[in-house]
Amino acid sequence: MYKDVIAVRYLEGHKLELVFENGKKGVVDFYNYIKKGGVFGRFSDMEYFRQVHINKELGVLCWPDGIDIAPEILYSEATGEPLPTTYILKIILSPLVYRFRLTLPDAFRSWANVPFEI
Repeated sequence: MYKDVIAVRYLEGHKLELVFENGKKGVVDFYNYIKKGGVFGRFSDMEYFRQVHINKELGVLCWPDGIDIAPEILYSEATGEPLPTTYILKIILSPLVYRFRLTLPDAFRSWANVPFEI
């Protein structure tokens, strides 16, 4: 289970200090998000980046135009704790579900029965 972000503070560059609902806090450097491109390319504009705010209803960091980042990812990056297993499975299975239009049980069966070659 992920923890909501309850406070954010700009530090320097692309670094933000995050505080989570369980009291844990840490620093996340968003510079690497710029390298991912797409919507995260907007983070190179520091005026835009500093418009970060918390969606109190969802407990996530948001920027104008609807950009947000999953709190599971932020929690893991800020605290060094591993991502929840269910989130990792979601990342692995999502392409199968989308590409082959599988239901979740089918995705598990297909994933388990795929022969792996080295």
